[in-house]
Amino acid sequence: MFFIHELLLNYRAKHGEFPASLSLLTPEFVKQEIENENIVYETVEDSDFILYSKNSKGEAAEPVLSAKGSIEISKLKTMKQ
Repeated sequence: MFFIHELLLNYRAKHGEFPASLSLLTPEFVKQEIENENIVYETVEDSDFILYSKNSKGEAAEPVLSAKGSIEISKLKTMKQ
C-alpha cells in the first residue's frame, strides 16, 4: 500500500493531479499494472485520494491512506461524500 501511495504522489508531482485510476501509473511509474480486486483507489475533492484494501468481509482495512498520509477508517465515509 505504501508503495502505491508513493507512486500516486509521484504522479501528481509530474502531472499536477492524481490519476483517475491506478492503471494510469503504467508504464510510466510501474512496469506492471496494479491488479488487485481488494485494493480500492478513489479520487476525492480537494485534490486528494483514498487508498485502502478490503478485508475478507469486503470492509475497509487499515491502513487507509490519503495524499496527506494515514487516516482513520471512521473518517472514510466523510471523505467519500
